[in-house]
Amino acid sequence: MQLTRVLLERFRAIERLDLRIGPTCVLIGEETTGKPSIVDAIAAASGFGEEATSFAFESDDFRASDDGEPLPIRVILDFRERLPKDAEITSGLPPVLAPALFRDSWRRRAMRLEVVAQRGDGEAIAVSWRFLDDKGRELVDDSQVAVLQALRESFPVIVVRGGFAYGNESLRQADHVPFRYRKDSPDIDTRERVRDLYNKMLSSRGAQEFDEAPELFERIRDHARQSLGGRAPAWFLRAFDAPWSEVTQETSSRIGILLLAGALIEARAHSHGDAPIRPILIIEDPESHLHPRMLASVWHVVELMDAQKLLTTNSEAFVAEVPLTAVRRLDRVGDEIISRSLRRRSLSAEELRRVSYHVRLRRGEALFARCWLLVEGETESWLMPGLGLECGYQLADEGVCCIEFAQCGVVPLIKLARDLGIEWHLLADGDAAGQRYVAQANKHLHGAVPEDHITVLPSKDVERYLWDAGFADVFRLAASGKKPISAR
Repeated sequence: MQLTRVLLERFRAIERLDLRIGPTCVLIGEETTGKPSIVDAIAAASGFGEEATSFAFESDDFRASDDGEPLPIRVILDFRERLPKDAEITSGLPPVLAPALFRDSWRRRAMRLEVVAQRGDGEAIAVSWRFLDDKGRELVDDSQVAVLQALRESFPVIVVRGGFAYGNESLRQADHVPFRYRKDSPDIDTRERVRDLYNKMLSSRGAQEFDEAPELFERIRDHARQSLGGRAPAWFLRAFDAPWSEVTQETSSRIGILLLAGALIEARAHSHGDAPIRPILIIEDPESHLHPRMLASVWHVVELMDAQKLLTTNSEAFVAEVPLTAVRRLDRVGDEIISRSLRRRSLSAEELRRVSYHVRLRRGEALFARCWLLVEGETESWLMPGLGLECGYQLADEGVCCIEFAQCGVVPLIKLARDLGIEWHLLADGDAAGQRYVAQANKHLHGAVPEDHITVLPSKDVERYLWDAGFADVFRLAASGKKPISAR
């Protein structure tokens, strides 16, 4: 069982968000889409305190109505089995959660936690919670504290933000430093050395010191077992099971492992008897302070973690490492945040392979664009940004990304753009191949006006079009090699 859906209403600048997530989910979007607020809302509803019924909402989290009164915050967390009809062999949830469980339409076991927070006079915040079924009927009210406690222990939330790992009680405290330990914890020397190495990683200094990483890796593992004692869950210790020599031979990968392992060791680990734990690991902006060459290593480590992963990023280099199926693109429409992703069976396996190489690996920035200008070849890819500059527009600043589609095919790109909510426009040559591309694109307009999405050149290719449009002398001059061509 895992977290499958997060519904937010009236949290900060987010009027509403309905986010569907999987085992690994990466959120991308412009600054106005509120990615940090999404992280904070999940953390607040998941509880960051010692008390079983405590929540971490703050007065600044509340939106105001037109008359200035604070509006109630509503958060729903849906948990479901991944496979239908009891096909999930090992669920092993603690028996105390039984009253909160129900079967969805696919016969999967599910839980739905609803949290409502209301700010009263002054800074007082009242929070109520209950477990519901799919039809909104109450299964468990907030008098049964043990059920909520069991949910939190079975699905602990760990937030890694800016290199800091936060457990249950201190997500938003500003006075944290990396690797701050209790004074009574064992092995102070190891902790200090890890902190020093961590800071060197962030500052991209002291590469020669990475030779001490193997020893520190072993000592981190020992420290985790000592500091957590019998409460250390299996998922946590599995991250350190393999000897350093078997983990990787790449220096950058070793750095990534130490970086993430060092952050995780600060997280509070919980266990609930013999029940398996399914932690929810939230990593905000993993690219912070890291050289781009380290991002692939960090992603590789994240993939190996035995936890559900939710990440936010603004890095084109990091997104290039992420499978397209894990990407959730956020867009703001008024006060509502819309989450879009590649739909199941939208692309065939072959189309997904081609698009993943073409868009994700070659042009990670395309996933952040507002509009794709689909062009046939290299000439148009160089030409269109230059023409934009002549007209007073920097296409990249306007969110327009030129993507050549000849090797990938135009249809897979149109499907992906549609699923992710990215506008697209096809610039096609006037030859037979161009007409085929236009015919394919017309089938995917879904009622849109063709002129809004398709432009066909009156000539067989863009070079001939420019020649006929009065630029013949430019081509002659370029071909002669006698005079340089002005940038203008």
